[in-house]
Amino acid sequence: MAEQATLALQDKNWKKAERLLNQALELIPDSPGLLNNLAVAYGMQGQEEKAEAVIRDIHARFPDYLFARVSVARMALREGDFERAHALLEPMMQRKKLHYSEFNQLVSTFIDLYLAEDNRDAAQTWLQLWERAEPNNPQIPAYRMRMNAPKLGRVLGPGGKKK
Repeated sequence: MAEQATLALQDKNWKKAERLLNQALELIPDSPGLLNNLAVAYGMQGQEEKAEAVIRDIHARFPDYLFARVSVARMALREGDFERAHALLEPMMQRKKLHYSEFNQLVSTFIDLYLAEDNRDAAQTWLQLWERAEPNNPQIPAYRMRMNAPKLGRVLGPGGKKK
């Protein structure tokens, strides 16, 4: 079920993913990965409040689960609470190993945070690190463009949504 749900997420079939994830969670209710994917499915369907509630629950129950911690940091960033965002992200820097998807989430969140703080140098450092580690990542060109945009363009994320 989890594999089928992941494929449904990749195919942008959010409702199917939600259904499969809920079924899987009946069997394994304490899986932060399944819960995180459920939050993604909710978010992609425009159910932001549900998605955020699931993310906050994951973070409360599994505080070291990187994806939930980064998502909570992004929520703090959207609220303009940069200090909290930093406090959530900094402990993740102590990890000796990161899966590439964890690395991508962490790096992109640090870049967004530093751009929102108008700390272009720090954002540039993170972007260069990302480019060296994963030069073919399809998100990098959009971040490069944001780095070169006026301040408003750096604060606004993809789709023009305020960070």
